[in-house]
Amino acid sequence: MNRIHFIGIGGTAMTNLAIALKKTHTQKQYIISGSDDHIEDPTFSMLKNHYLLPEHFGWFPQKITPSIDTIVIGAKITADNPELIEARKLNIPVMPYHEYVAQFSKEKTRIVVTGAYGKNTIAAMVLHVLSYFGKEIDFMLTAPVFGYSETIRLSESDTILIEAGEELASQCDTRARLEVFQANIGLITGISWEERKQQFGNYEEYVELYRNFIQSIPADGTLIYNTDDVQLREIIAEEQVKFTDLEPYTTHPYEVFENRTYLKIAGGRLPVLVFGEHNMRNVSAAQKICLKLGLSNDSFYRAFKSMKGSNKHLQILAKNANTSVYFDYTYSPIQLKYTIKAIREQYKNRGLVACLELNANDSIHDLLHKDCEGALNLADEKLVYYNPDLFEQKGLPHISKQQIRDTFGSNKIKVFTAIDDLLAELFTMSWEKKNLLFVSANSGTELNMQEITKRIMALGA
Repeated sequence: MNRIHFIGIGGTAMTNLAIALKKTHTQKQYIISGSDDHIEDPTFSMLKNHYLLPEHFGWFPQKITPSIDTIVIGAKITADNPELIEARKLNIPVMPYHEYVAQFSKEKTRIVVTGAYGKNTIAAMVLHVLSYFGKEIDFMLTAPVFGYSETIRLSESDTILIEAGEELASQCDTRARLEVFQANIGLITGISWEERKQQFGNYEEYVELYRNFIQSIPADGTLIYNTDDVQLREIIAEEQVKFTDLEPYTTHPYEVFENRTYLKIAGGRLPVLVFGEHNMRNVSAAQKICLKLGLSNDSFYRAFKSMKGSNKHLQILAKNANTSVYFDYTYSPIQLKYTIKAIREQYKNRGLVACLELNANDSIHDLLHKDCEGALNLADEKLVYYNPDLFEQKGLPHISKQQIRDTFGSNKIKVFTAIDDLLAELFTMSWEKKNLLFVSANSGTELNMQEITKRIMALGA
């Protein structure tokens, strides 16, 4: 038996890993336990349904005994956690979530997708294409993608696809998540120093993460990278001598005609469901990975034709002859620019209303310190909603309407602090040849986007 104890089992990633281990082909070899001081839905119900919910909330050092083989700790667990202290005393191996997955998959071909943006979309594309041909591989994702309800799968597959970001592996580990894995096939989408200045002391400290990632790839491994990123090209130029297989990629050739995007391919063009220049780069990245896994270009295109995109990016909520309504999950200024640019490019003959909801959480204040100037400029109407009462209830610093306008560098932004005022603005607009984009972190959202969309469609859009 292999006994594993999860400290912080209520975290989303930790819950999914615990369930994945219970479901895996070797489930009879595992005894899984866990602790947490607070668990809410959806992870509460997930753990309960799989008989993994702790009997009591809190930290209990007496749970930690020499019979435990491995301790897995969540990203927010600190060194003073009572259970962690006891585990150290007993010399039980302790590792963060990402390190455990790295150890579990050390005999597999590891495909690691990292970078400042696009990781989940590229992973979704690769999984879609492979699934089309009946090839199911293991994966570890940051968010669910179309066709899969789970974010982690562990099986007998000899290949695993991993999304690895720049965040710390845990509060007890100084490595970034992307530094934990030794990729056989590594892919870097690009870097974004302008958005990371608040988290890192200087540019070199930030770039060091990617140097470490590159250096961790075996000499006979493959490094795939976005050659459109000038700063990334400079980093690669300094490190590439060790690689026998260096694979640059760029934006896939494409064209937009009558509100539809087509990939330019040998012998013609292929209509696809994803759109936007940034997604055309993601297509090239996913194609590179699929080719490394043995698929041909023709096979890739045949499967990709039905690819819907990422689960929370440029998600279509409704459309008709005059109006399309989209939802996008992002607080990244670069991603926001990409998303708005993509819709403008796809619908050249339509106006665009961007409606940004600032959810009451810590990430908002990170956003307000980033270089967001111009992120909303390509939208014709710029609407921002936030609830100051929720910010106060959660003990978050006050933000003002002018602070929001200053952050995005535009006094044309209409800022609302009451939902009824925002709805009045939306429902009195003319939606003739005009699109709507909702942007939110989708965490504690107050806007019922589905109902708002139905109302707009019913207005005769």
